[in-house]
Amino acid sequence: MNTPTDIAPDVLARELEARGYESLWMGEHSHIPASRRTPYPAGGEMPAPYKSMMDPYLSLLLAARASEHLLVGTGVALPLEHDLFALAKPLQQPHPPVLCGTGGRVGTREAVAWADGWMPMDIALGDVGRKVARFREIASDAGRDPGAIPITMVTFGDPDLATLARYRELGVDRVVLGSARTGWDDPVTTLPCLDTYAAMMPELA
Repeated sequence: MNTPTDIAPDVLARELEARGYESLWMGEHSHIPASRRTPYPAGGEMPAPYKSMMDPYLSLLLAARASEHLLVGTGVALPLEHDLFALAKPLQQPHPPVLCGTGGRVGTREAVAWADGWMPMDIALGDVGRKVARFREIASDAGRDPGAIPITMVTFGDPDLATLARYRELGVDRVVLGSARTGWDDPVTTLPCLDTYAAMMPELA
């Protein structure tokens, strides 16, 4: 969750790179409403870590400086909630890839229209295979090469090896792990989680 009680971003980056991970993604929830009239979507009270998430750009800067090849990205970016002049100017030109993370009908249309890649969450897609095929069909109908639009699948919970292998067979280019995983709010579980999925990498290569 990128909070002060989590593993420091630079330490996490080194741990990821040492295990062969390709990238590090951080979300952003910079403004939490003072009123709780709108219920938390999952029910109950909003988890405490949401109230102390750090600036992802600063955290990813630390991670990038601590690693040699690790790619970094924001899983959620809310630039309008920042002073835009305070945001770092990207060194990657013309700009870092911009991924669209929505999976519904409108989101798919938007992703095909302007995004450099598609980044849906698997649980929101339902039948992942059918939705991936449909996305590629829409891209082709719009005149884009479906193979030129990388798919980054955000996994929900604790995907097993068979699920990850299925995504690979569907042509998914990357999976992002950690969203709502078991123990997500306990930093002690982070490195064991990394070890679990690092052990699967040889079978998914």
